[in-house]
Amino acid sequence: MRPELTHEVRVDGLPLVCHVRGRGPVCVVHSGGPGTHGEHLRIPLAERELTMVYVEPAGTGTSAVLGADATHDLSSRVAHLHAVIRTFGAEPVFVLGRAHGGVVCQAYALRHPDQVAGLILCSTSPIADARASAATREMSRQCTVDISGAAVDARDALPSITTPTLIMTGLRDVDSAADSAALRQGNPGAQLATFRGSAHLAHLEEPERFAHLLLEFTRRISGPVRTAQV
Repeated sequence: MRPELTHEVRVDGLPLVCHVRGRGPVCVVHSGGPGTHGEHLRIPLAERELTMVYVEPAGTGTSAVLGADATHDLSSRVAHLHAVIRTFGAEPVFVLGRAHGGVVCQAYALRHPDQVAGLILCSTSPIADARASAATREMSRQCTVDISGAAVDARDALPSITTPTLIMTGLRDVDSAADSAALRQGNPGAQLATFRGSAHLAHLEEPERFAHLLLEFTRRISGPVRTAQV
């Protein structure tokens, strides 16, 4: 297995740090939060077959802190993710997002469908409002980015996502049933996997099954995806 590499991707002069592990087709991973660092979403078992690019979003980990006058909205997060993907993926890549990161990845798949080979949505929702952001901050207590008031409702846009999609959710997660139903209703062709023994962190609570389902999904569509040279 390839040793860990650390890359810095610049977006309009803002340095974003990415940790690269594994070998194989590229899977870019966007953590939750907003404001939670990327390390908590590491999936070691997936690194056996995939080049996992763990993004440290702006304001987290060792990435640059956003200035007081910087925009913290969804569009800026999508732009940051696009810069990372263009850096690591000469061909379409897999994109994995958890919680708020899943909201970013949904928006990315809608705006840049040609860049996404497969979309993996974990413990997330098509809806993000001020209340949801506050609840996330209360649970994580790690958020350094304020996006309160940045309401998002992607339910009407979900049918436009043509990318193969895997939805993974823990049955013990708060509102997971409603969130999964909304995602599946908007994207009926998506694969839905539920974790009976998990809440909001299925990749930690049931790591073996989580990695198995992820790799099973990526294997089915990774034929034309070229191995990353990073």
